[in-house]
Amino acid sequence: GKSVAGGVYPLSGAVIKTGRSVLGANGRSVMQSHTFAGSSVRALMTGTEVLRELPRWFESISKLGEEMGHIFRHLEVVSRGMVTAQGHGLMWGCLFSREGMHANNDVRAESVAAFKRHCEDVGVLPYFVPAGGCMVTPVIDVDVGTLYEMGQRLEEALKKTVEERGWKSCMDSVEAPVVERAADVLVCADADITKDTDPARADVVSPSVAVCSTQLHLARSCTSCADFVCRDVRRRFLHF
Repeated sequence: GKSVAGGVYPLSGAVIKTGRSVLGANGRSVMQSHTFAGSSVRALMTGTEVLRELPRWFESISKLGEEMGHIFRHLEVVSRGMVTAQGHGLMWGCLFSREGMHANNDVRAESVAAFKRHCEDVGVLPYFVPAGGCMVTPVIDVDVGTLYEMGQRLEEALKKTVEERGWKSCMDSVEAPVVERAADVLVCADADITKDTDPARADVVSPSVAVCSTQLHLARSCTSCADFVCRDVRRRFLHF
């Protein structure tokens, strides 16, 4: 930001032939430097290229945002009301409930601490927010398979937290969804599903086989095939 704000033209300077010792004796200096000095043009060039590149990722970002929604709504369900999910696009997160046993702030804080510990145990590191929850903001070129692996690990951490804390909620009267342990579904079982990534061949592909979007396939965010995420894994997160 500072480099861009510095403008296109470099700052002017001057060379002093004498008087350095006098300035030094009085605690003064004509020398000044910044981490962004001299980089304004480079920053503007980089910013320009980023703005040109971003629109190429809009379709993928939109698709991945939908997948993030599936993942976090699933986490909300399997937590049995312990957390509530919210988000948009590639920024999603969850907050620990203040209902039931969590009406006690100390008990709620203990649940948050347990969740952090279980996240470390299963190998996932979301950004933990001071309000008592977590946030996930993956890079825009993340592949859809990585999102679902993250989802599986957060799911496992939440399930361990619910069990450890003996969480009770109004949802306990509702039959819980049958969900396999995350560790059991990391290996895809349908890698040999037939697919065709050439839009020009859409007319010769069986109607029962989804045709990949070329742009989404190149961005590794396609879910029409099993190249980037196992269908069985993704299906567990869909609640509609």
